[in-house]
Amino acid sequence: MTAPNVSALRFSSANLLFCINIALLLVGGVGLWAGYLLIVLLKTALDEVVGDTDEQEVAGSTAFMDMMALLTLPLLAVNSLLFAFYFSPAESTWLGAALAPIGIDFDGARRGTTWFDMAGAFISMGALYGMAMNVAHELVHRTTDRVAYTFGRWLSAFSWESSFALQHMTGHHMNAGYYEDSGTARRGENVYAFVLRASVGNNIFAWRAESNRLRRRGLSLWSLHNRFLIGQAMTLAIAAAFYACGGWLAVAAFAIVGFQGRFYLEAAAFIEHYGLVRVPGTRTEARHSWNSYRAISNTIIYNVARHADHHLHAGKPFYKLLRDDDAPQLPHGYLTMFAISLVPPLYARVMKPHLLDWDMHYATEAERRYLRSHGKPVWEPAAVPAE
Repeated sequence: MTAPNVSALRFSSANLLFCINIALLLVGGVGLWAGYLLIVLLKTALDEVVGDTDEQEVAGSTAFMDMMALLTLPLLAVNSLLFAFYFSPAESTWLGAALAPIGIDFDGARRGTTWFDMAGAFISMGALYGMAMNVAHELVHRTTDRVAYTFGRWLSAFSWESSFALQHMTGHHMNAGYYEDSGTARRGENVYAFVLRASVGNNIFAWRAESNRLRRRGLSLWSLHNRFLIGQAMTLAIAAAFYACGGWLAVAAFAIVGFQGRFYLEAAAFIEHYGLVRVPGTRTEARHSWNSYRAISNTIIYNVARHADHHLHAGKPFYKLLRDDDAPQLPHGYLTMFAISLVPPLYARVMKPHLLDWDMHYATEAERRYLRSHGKPVWEPAAVPAE
């Protein structure tokens, strides 16, 4: 593997955040809030200050960048192991005993951590699970790479979303922009309603798609051939590991941080296509995805905000995704838009002028009719005042 240059090396930053959180879990206390605060600082405040990058395809060691994506799974597993042991009722744990010889008093850190401190751990872990789901999205696209695809499925399983790999490629990528697509946010929909609709709809689609696949092959629905069921078993295996470390309280904690990870995933999907439409049967174009080229957030989320190129070339690894100046642009980076989306009236107000611009300069007349047919407001080019 050739030595990574600075351009490639920066993609280790997400894993650095995972490593920092491991150190914080080993120490315990109020510092458990620091992981989340650091993520927010990097992906909102500094992201907006640094602004966009003009870089096209990333130069450097592709093997290094692939390794960074794959390392997310073991790093998430270590974070989860430490987090789970915080709920153990035992004064001393085997993990504490294992770490004591190297000078780490993990059991002492657990005992000295308050429930206020643990609130920080919950929020930080939820953010890390959300980052891991972003990497899962990258890896499940690598359908010809069995290792990468399997790692992606395990990352999804941590967020109780193991059906994601089954739905995303054959569902969302085929149907993005359709009113019926559970992965496309409708104009006027808020993030909370979308996350609920997407979570239910994606699983229904995945179950039906897998059922049809097995039926076509003459295989039993209730068997090890069913990838949907295997995915649920993967999540249950992780839950069992949490139980072994910290009992039912740890399992409940796993459910909470896992569903935070799912919320982050679906909130990203909400941002990526909000209010945009595509007439069924027409081809996907760059104008059907919102894009952002913020330097810091794109580094941490592996360029997923170069979303137009991703939809046009779904098999491209993150380091080959390009800017597309023909695609509509978000006013801010992804995490900033996520924070705004948590206040639906504010998000609607921020996005309104950008939707109007899309209707005027990007949408076809057929797409404007498609919006009107579903009762959505449309900016009519004919209504623009003459200069």
